[in-house]
Amino acid sequence: IRLNRPACRRSPGASERPSSKAVSRSEYDVAVADLETSLAAKQGSIAAKAADEAKITNAEAQVVKAEADLAQAQLNLDWTIVEAPIDGRITKTLVKRGNMVENGTPLIEIVKNDPIWANFNINERFLLNLERQPGREKDGSLDPTSIKVRLKRSGDTGFPFEGHLDYYDPKIDQDTGTLQLRAVFDNKPGGNNVLLPGLFVRVQVQIGQYENALLIPERAISRDPAGAFVYVVDDQNKAVRKNVMLGTKHKDMMVIESGIEQGDSVIVDGIQRVRPGAEVDPG
Repeated sequence: IRLNRPACRRSPGASERPSSKAVSRSEYDVAVADLETSLAAKQGSIAAKAADEAKITNAEAQVVKAEADLAQAQLNLDWTIVEAPIDGRITKTLVKRGNMVENGTPLIEIVKNDPIWANFNINERFLLNLERQPGREKDGSLDPTSIKVRLKRSGDTGFPFEGHLDYYDPKIDQDTGTLQLRAVFDNKPGGNNVLLPGLFVRVQVQIGQYENALLIPERAISRDPAGAFVYVVDDQNKAVRKNVMLGTKHKDMMVIESGIEQGDSVIVDGIQRVRPGAEVDPG
């Protein structure tokens, strides 16, 4: 018996189903392979970028290290060049090229001649006279630059060098009872009047004016542990010792501040043979 399937009829107004977009298996495999290749290429690009960034970082680190090495090399080079902090002339070289040195090894000595300083001391009595001088700073202290100083070397006539104070010690030396002062003088190179460091010199500081001062020749003054003294002739023509307080020196004369009076006859010549009470021929 043959059975026949009834035919399906499309009802009026019904739409047709969309057609299928099916692809073959080989086309699908090709598409998958292309996708995987693209993903692999992307991952490769990311890895290459990371590698490039690492190279850049490493290169930057090498640049920093090279700059540090350059700075250290420049510092080492700078240390091979010793620059003097002051101008002046140098003494003999103490270290030659190739000598072994260490920290603190003296190389040379630099002598600065211009300007040049003279250090000296004054006693307490002169200090008090100095403090009375005009020329005060705003805080009331003495302005040392206002005090003029003259200087002479051994053999000079008079005091040909002129300068001024530029420093005085803020305290008195208790062992000596003196105050240290320093004067500065111009000392341009050339000419005959040149001051060399280490010279023995004499300085003259004007610290006041004496009115009606009593002066005697310096050769008339003797000294012993008790101090300065002179011999005068009394009314019986005998030598009498009198201790004196000395002031400043003026040429070959000394100012006598106390100890003798005007009118006293001071023995000037032959004082080596004079003794207290000895008869003296004033003529």
